[in-house]
Amino acid sequence: MKKNLTFLSFIFILMLGLSTNINAQCIPGAAATVAGTADANTGTTFNFTGVPVGNVIELVATSATDAFQFDLCSNTPNGWTDGTDDTNITILDANAATANSLGYLDDGCTNGAGPNFWGPTFGTWTAPAAGTYYAFLNEWDWAAGYPGNGGNGDACWGAANSTASYDITINVTAPPPCNVGTLTTTDINNGAAPVELCPGETYSITSD
Repeated sequence: MKKNLTFLSFIFILMLGLSTNINAQCIPGAAATVAGTADANTGTTFNFTGVPVGNVIELVATSATDAFQFDLCSNTPNGWTDGTDDTNITILDANAATANSLGYLDDGCTNGAGPNFWGPTFGTWTAPAAGTYYAFLNEWDWAAGYPGNGGNGDACWGAANSTASYDITINVTAPPPCNVGTLTTTDINNGAAPVELCPGETYSITSD
């Protein structure tokens, strides 16, 4: 996390009902450029080269629990101490200024990262349902200094100011097929009629 809080200050913030990442949920000012699509219907690994900060990647989930793993760790560090290459990703429910944030990924790479592993993003977001979502790429600005040094870095600075671009790999893991059980009924006209049952589903049986 970007803010180097002590345990007591963290508890205090929780008591106020705030999140340490509340300023890091970035929403575009208008529809952002779509750099590509990671569609769980068509594959499991998607590679995007040179995605500019401020762009979005479209995410297509086939069902709830589709997991999208973002890996930016292959990007070459370029001055960790001033925050360059310090990305973050906000997951949006639409590509618009009216979008809502559904998730946030920050840091995570351990290969050559700066203090507290600040640097490119590595993390996984799980879709709440089938549908289309957007991963909004941003970059921190630490020109004012790190929070631990009295600074107030802006997580959403990059979309309007950065000229950086990043290589992104997205690995998609779909949930296993529903195999809780199969109910086989008998239709005197059509023979056996298997019905797949999934967790949480209900069914009813009627007879003539």
